[in-house]
Amino acid sequence: MRRCNQVVGILLLIFSIWVIIVSRDLIYVEEFSPGAGFFPFWLGLSLLILSLILLLNSTIMKFYLTEGNPFPEKHALLRLAYILGSLLVSLLIFERIGFLLTMSVFVAFLLIFVEKYRWYSGIVISVLMVFAVYGIFKIWLAVPLPPGLFHR
Repeated sequence: MRRCNQVVGILLLIFSIWVIIVSRDLIYVEEFSPGAGFFPFWLGLSLLILSLILLLNSTIMKFYLTEGNPFPEKHALLRLAYILGSLLVSLLIFERIGFLLTMSVFVAFLLIFVEKYRWYSGIVISVLMVFAVYGIFKIWLAVPLPPGLFHR
């Protein structure tokens, strides 16, 4: 596992350097907002730092992330299937029924069925979270979100 972490760390390090170099060709800052190169640059820098941490842990510190089987157990795979399935359904219906309803159902499903919250807690948290995100993007940042059923 140590050798695998070292190889992956080196590959991610090379990839992150490439992302940083390519992002330098894009516009970093527009007039009043981040440009097209802002996100790739910081993503590449974050990946560079994380790949260095992985390399250090697997080479110098000899810290093993796992001793046994690295693959998840059956219940973890089932949770992953629920998450990916609900994400796929959300992506398919996002434009049709809009941001508010899609994300409310998506987050409520994850909280209630995957994270095992009580149904009323899951609904309250999902509605509050979705309206907070809606307020940030739609009202504060003026980013258009799919209106769906509510604004036709």
